[in-house]
Amino acid sequence: MTAVLFLFRRTKRAHLISSAMFPVEKDTKTCVAPLLFKSNKHIILSSVEGRYPELDIFRGIAVLAMIVYHGVFDLEYFYGWSIGLRTAPWELMRVATVSTFLALVGICFTISWHKTPVHARLRKYAQRSITIFAGGMLISLMTWFFASDAFVKFGILHLIGVSVFLQMLFARIGAWNIATGILVMLLALFLPATTSSSLLFPLGIPSPSFASLDYYPLIPWFGLILLGMGIGSLLYIPEPRWQWTCRIPLLEYTGKRALLIYFIHQPILLGILFLLH
Repeated sequence: MTAVLFLFRRTKRAHLISSAMFPVEKDTKTCVAPLLFKSNKHIILSSVEGRYPELDIFRGIAVLAMIVYHGVFDLEYFYGWSIGLRTAPWELMRVATVSTFLALVGICFTISWHKTPVHARLRKYAQRSITIFAGGMLISLMTWFFASDAFVKFGILHLIGVSVFLQMLFARIGAWNIATGILVMLLALFLPATTSSSLLFPLGIPSPSFASLDYYPLIPWFGLILLGMGIGSLLYIPEPRWQWTCRIPLLEYTGKRALLIYFIHQPILLGILFLLH
């Protein structure tokens, strides 16, 4: 566990203010009322709504964890409470939450990629990449108003926006993305801590003066997305091999609306804390 925290802590110059969220793949295949039947020696989940509920459930859990973490962050950052956000338990929660979101990005991309006609892929994912990255730039602008010295320069949406485009280069290697993702994560151990250049921070090599409220560079975090792509290839391609019958409507609802909650939860949290304070 200590090794995992060491691998990811070096990329975080300030604590998370806008955690990992990402848009739900609208064409991701998931089921609402699973009807189990066997085919080709695998357990298959038949789909009614065209969604996999387990993906929404795991995403929903991560959303709730993010809200809790940000509530604690706001109490420390804006109100001076001493809760110990930099201690190991909270740091582990942050890493686990972000890792869950990014792995799901990879899984959902893999499912969507195999459902999208070949001729439509480039345009579809290029547009999605630009849209998500634009959302990241909006976060940068918003945080600049109250933290101009440490506004978000390459946060979770910047990472996902760039990654969606890069994923197209790795989509064809399927389960081998597990090994590729691990290599990308391990690469972080060999990067220099800082550099004189002010342009390499997206890769995970910031300058000595770099500061950002939310910082998730491609190395090592893109490795988790690749890991998710490999897992998605094993569990859902060509047919789902994941047997899931548990339904948790609240978490599914939350998971489906992850991007919306990402944008509105901090203003709501800050408003509630302001009224209570």
